[in-house]
Amino acid sequence: MAITFDNNSVGINTFNTGAGISTPQTFSYTVGSGSNRLLVVTIQMRGGSGGTVTGVTYNGVSMTQVTTDAVQGSARTNIFYLVAPATGSNTVSIAHTLTGGTHMVADALSFFGVDQTTPLDASNKAAAASAGPMTVTVTTTVTDTLIVDSCAMRTTTSDTATMTAITNRVARGNALTTANGIRGLSS
Repeated sequence: MAITFDNNSVGINTFNTGAGISTPQTFSYTVGSGSNRLLVVTIQMRGGSGGTVTGVTYNGVSMTQVTTDAVQGSARTNIFYLVAPATGSNTVSIAHTLTGGTHMVADALSFFGVDQTTPLDASNKAAAASAGPMTVTVTTTVTDTLIVDSCAMRTTTSDTATMTAITNRVARGNALTTANGIRGLSS
């Protein structure tokens, strides 16, 4: 069965100076009724005093973290997934320990036709300290593999930098927090 795209939504695009953003951060997301469903939540964040995502749920069900943070300076990314998520509109909840001047961009993507026993074939991560292309190699071992990625770029409100998906990739979420903060991209 081929993997097909269901839906995506940028659910959180927030910034708070001072005490930081509340936890958990939540947004509604709708998963379609196709078979062999997979939900992926990508989170791009920057925290003034560090901090991490401590858990993500969808409809109250805990999601599995794909990788630990890929940290460069104070920019971080996280990817979580859930096999066979509930259909319809439900709440994505992101618990975190971010404090201080905090920025968070998060989006959800859902797919049909995904192996329900082994939904992930491979994962990898990278961090770069300067502008310019960043590359990471992901070696897959099964046919018909779909790659989902998440990238965070520290930026300012006057920054005109953009992020684009590479050839043969479709950018699904691309958001910039409204104050000095972070740009997030998932594809």
